[in-house]
Amino acid sequence: MKKLLPFMLLLFMVFGLADISAAKRGKPPADNIDETKRLSERDFDSIINLWRDEKYEDLYDYGTLSSHVRISKEGFIKGMRHKKFKLMCCGDAAREIDVIYKSPTVVYVKAKMGYKNHLNKEAFRHETFRLVFEGGKWKTDIARILKLPKVRE
Repeated sequence: MKKLLPFMLLLFMVFGLADISAAKRGKPPADNIDETKRLSERDFDSIINLWRDEKYEDLYDYGTLSSHVRISKEGFIKGMRHKKFKLMCCGDAAREIDVIYKSPTVVYVKAKMGYKNHLNKEAFRHETFRLVFEGGKWKTDIARILKLPKVRE
């Protein structure tokens, strides 16, 4: 019995955690590929607007569960406030947006992102964001957002 108990505990943990993660993802937003792309682009636009407007507390809510494990809300907000480059205003923050459908719960969004620093030095970079449908909305890796852009000065 003593040898069986750790094995059973391990099985419970593996299958129990798998069920929890599936529940966190929520129901896929749509069965239709075009509808999935439209809804994910809408949430991507929300992410960009919050990022550009420096509403980092609300932006943190668009982080995937796995990115929340890697960085705390306080750490994310502090890091974002101290970044050298911010998003540019309006249509220059993200343009040439292309949503690539991978599955009902995963899409990739390619965009040309516009950044500028306090000296008004501008940088445009093509970025790809992986969006995952969790908890009823499309979310991304906010720890990666914290590292963008990769610009040499």
